[in-house]
Amino acid sequence: MVITDWNYCEAVSLFSEIPKGYYDIALSHVHAIDDREDMMSELVEHASKESINVSYVHERSYLSLNNENIPLRKLSTIGFPGKKVLVDATRLSVPELLHVFCILKDSRAQFDVLYVQPEKYKKKGAQGNTKSGTEESYDLSNDGAGVQQLPPFVSCVTDVSLVANLGFEGHRLGSVLQSEQYPLNSLTCLLGTPAFKAGWENITLKNNISIVSELSSNVRVKIAGANDPIRTHAMIKEVYEGSNYEDKKLCLVPIGTKPMSIASAWFAADHRDVIVVHDFVEKRQKRSSGTDTAHLWKFST
Repeated sequence: MVITDWNYCEAVSLFSEIPKGYYDIALSHVHAIDDREDMMSELVEHASKESINVSYVHERSYLSLNNENIPLRKLSTIGFPGKKVLVDATRLSVPELLHVFCILKDSRAQFDVLYVQPEKYKKKGAQGNTKSGTEESYDLSNDGAGVQQLPPFVSCVTDVSLVANLGFEGHRLGSVLQSEQYPLNSLTCLLGTPAFKAGWENITLKNNISIVSELSSNVRVKIAGANDPIRTHAMIKEVYEGSNYEDKKLCLVPIGTKPMSIASAWFAADHRDVIVVHDFVEKRQKRSSGTDTAHLWKFST
């Protein structure tokens, strides 16, 4: 798959930028937990003729489409031939995006992916100290089902190269590494720079620096724009090619910004031999407020 175009605008302009009923189908999620997801509910209704509610049920390893439970092995039978498809990346979770991308890839569909940045995230207040100063705590998620590999992107992890997208919640990277399931001798951390807003990359660094410092001899930190899936995809590809040379599997840990996670899902849909790990945190209500820039990426398969 390739991104053939990338447009952005103020989120409030989407209703005028996208004609009413422009898309035949929107792949989205019914729940809305903050301002931008509330806005996406209205936009999906405005921009698409039909909306399909997508939900990944990790306990049973199936994808639910409008409450029809489909085993992952049967996803290749689903397609949207000749349809204009919108993927609501603002509301879909990483597992849902991953499997939606696989469906669209296998059906050779062309589709658009839309993501809306928040104006700000919910801050909890200063908490603790790191080697780089005070850690800033954000009230974004609760613990969920824990770290798991996402079928069918599963394999033995005795000798893998890890690629983790970093976000505000440093404990998420910590939970993956402290699970003791994954070797720590080859870790690449992708830092979202430029960030959504100037200075936000410093928050990500502060909140991840303690665990990165502990692994100083085995970790590489690379730059990939927080809102740039193309650059992030290129960084993942670089590590993947190096891993192949060393006869290692690539293990993706998409716990950073959603555009960076889009890149991980995109890469995995094209490379079914990778491992994908998810920590299944539960997003908090009102975890962000306001709407900012909206990004629309056009994909072709």
